[in-house]
This record gives sequence, structure tokens and C-alpha cells, in this order.
Amino acid sequence: MPEECHPKNVELQVIEIAWMQVNISIEKIKVKTTATEKYISNMLNKIAAYYQ
Repeated sequence: MPEECHPKNVELQVIEIAWMQVNISIEKIKVKTTATEKYISNMLNKIAAYYQ
């Protein structure tokens, strides 16, 4: 059984900043293209799977 992860405050801040950047990028993609929520979701899932 894997151990639970308890991120430190600094790690939580990094995660929050990264998530904000992802959300900003998603909004830019929506404005510049006709990408749908489903397409963007699939793209993010592929990126996440690549880095796991």
C-alpha cells in the first residue's frame, strides 16, 4: 500500500501556480481555436499520462 502524500506549503504553492498557468493556457486555447472542452480534457490527460 502506497504511503499518503502530505505536501509541504511550498509544494502546495507550486502546485497552485502550475494549475493557474494550466487554466490560463486553456482559456487562451479556447479563444484562439474552436477546441471543445472534451478535446482540451483529452489533451491534458495525454500530457499527464506522458509524465507519470
